[in-house]
Amino acid sequence: HSDASDIIKRISRETDGLVALDFSTTEIPDVIKKHCDAPDGEGYFRYCLKDGNEEILDTALACKIHRVIFHAAEPASGKVTEAMQKIAGDRYAISRSSPCGLEIQDAAFTKGKSARFLADRLGVHTLICVGDYENDISMVREANIGCAVANAIPELRSVADRILPSVDQSPFVELIESL
Repeated sequence: HSDASDIIKRISRETDGLVALDFSTTEIPDVIKKHCDAPDGEGYFRYCLKDGNEEILDTALACKIHRVIFHAAEPASGKVTEAMQKIAGDRYAISRSSPCGLEIQDAAFTKGKSARFLADRLGVHTLICVGDYENDISMVREANIGCAVANAIPELRSVADRILPSVDQSPFVELIESL
């Protein structure tokens, strides 16, 4: 955990163009609620890098974190992803989760590997996964039936077995009815 915390701090300090970090967690200490945007009952909080309060960042990193999303001021380019990956090294994977959002994950626990682990553990014979962005590519590839929504990025649509309607057009209804 301390290795990941150090890498997150380095990425926050050394990568140009990042403006905030979203922490997904089940515990949000009161000090975080006072200093960060933490909507009640949402399970996440946002730490703004312009604040530069290292104590608050240390407190955030001490929480039981499920996911960290770095936010860029503008749509994240390959240059930003490469800069983050250089700091993170091979142990961690960096991928875009939205035009301005970048995730960091342990490379051994990508969405694809995690989905396959759960399916195997639960005895599921057909793994079906649906995604829309770069961070979903490993999951869609790992699935027996990998789906992309119509408004997914082209890279994801190109690896999907099926293209479902756009997010705003009930893609899961069509998927379930087609099974």
